Amino acid sequence: YTLDPSTRFLVLSMVYLYLLVTSDLFNILHGYFVGRVFGSKCLVMLRVTLFRSTH
Repeated sequence: YTLDPSTRFLVLSMVYLYLLVTSDLFNILHGYFVGRVFGSKCLVMLRVTLFRSTH
């Protein structure tokens, strides 16, 4: 049994929002995790963009 991507996304979004609203611990962990992951991704993207624009 597999959900199509849009349905899966919707379900995950609902669960995600529920956790986000109800759990302080989740908020702390989420903030830390997102900070780490998106921080590093943004750095990589910046490097790639700078590299492309200068070469």
